[in-house]
Amino acid sequence: SIGENPNLLCYVSRSLKEDQGFMLEVLAENGDALEHAADAMKADSDFIYQAVNRNGLVLRHASEELQSNIAIVLAAVSENGLALEYAPAEFQSDSAAVFAALSENGLALQYVSSELRADEAIVLSAVQQNGCALEHAADALKLNREVVSAAVMDNVEALQYVSEALRGDKGFILEVVAESVEALEYASEALREDEDFILEVVAESAEAFVYASEALREDEDFIIAAVEKNAGTLAFAAEDFRTDQSFMLLAVSTSGLALEHASEELQSNEEVVRAAVSENGLAMQYAADELKANKNFVLSVVAINGLSIAEVSQTLLSDPEVALAAVSNNGQALFCIEDGLKANKDIVLAAVREDGSALEFASEDLKANPDIVEAAVQQDREALQYATQVLQEDLTFMSRINSKRPLSLFDDQEEGGQASKRPKTNK
Repeated sequence: SIGENPNLLCYVSRSLKEDQGFMLEVLAENGDALEHAADAMKADSDFIYQAVNRNGLVLRHASEELQSNIAIVLAAVSENGLALEYAPAEFQSDSAAVFAALSENGLALQYVSSELRADEAIVLSAVQQNGCALEHAADALKLNREVVSAAVMDNVEALQYVSEALRGDKGFILEVVAESVEALEYASEALREDEDFILEVVAESAEAFVYASEALREDEDFIIAAVEKNAGTLAFAAEDFRTDQSFMLLAVSTSGLALEHASEELQSNEEVVRAAVSENGLAMQYAADELKANKNFVLSVVAINGLSIAEVSQTLLSDPEVALAAVSNNGQALFCIEDGLKANKDIVLAAVREDGSALEFASEDLKANPDIVEAAVQQDREALQYATQVLQEDLTFMSRINSKRPLSLFDDQEEGGQASKRPKTNK
């Protein structure tokens, strides 16, 4: 209790206040308790040395003579750098004492002489220990990139003490933001109003949108541009945008994954979800469960983007009609459907006709089916690698498919120099 309120020492017996063991325990908790000690104790070098090693702030109430004792001052600032405030000016200009204080607490820079606050090595030591010590550096060093970078690396809030020139330096702010996007809070107003700059940062971190100027955060066209860079941006936009059907249609058409941040009502809206899936099949994961289980709706979206079948209800993953519609749009959807349907000849045939490499996901029986393998190879000659070894070694079969599509070293390109395998476009 005395540690919390040293004034209580006024009511302690004289003998107890002269008990060094007792006083050392009290001073370890609150250095101001020394104010109520006898003058003899304040001037006792051995006692004060022990005390400042427990609590550097004891120096405040030590005798003037001991406040000028180099050993006591060094011990005090090494235990608590802020004790430098109570050292004479000569120590506040002394490199050894200053470095000792700054090593313990960079904020002790505020008690350093003005001459040393303009010393790069001194200030670097301070900001490396506590970035916000930059507040107390000389103005010239607030323009020094090495010093400022060290400060910001320790604490991004140090940017508030950086010169206006550096806070408006696009290159410098980009470097800092790469470490911590929160640094944008302290960027100049001009940078936070710069559309191109904010879009560049948003591409790396959607959260950067929070620090854009209010005008940009309320600009529908800018938000759409930001969503195009990073769909996650929408999570930081005002709720009014995320509940606006017209806006969300535009957003999901730009980036289907923006559906994640639409309101629940719009995640149940067939038009919005269909637009999102059309742009990116993976957007189906953010659709309402009721739509994922709606067969008519699912049939309509898998016909647009076959890979969206990966996110439909378990029941529809086992539905042959849905599976056929999905693989007809994108053969790779064969990978997503229920295993039993991978042995369905009609479904697998549709898949390999759309993308021969889908043969990889067919059942083992169908990988040995000549008609299926032939259809796959006709679409993509490299699909042969997924056929069973027995079929690959069947001379009659190999002769048959070679007669229709020679598998020669010279079959790398078709007419016009285009690669024979059609690239996939669905996301």
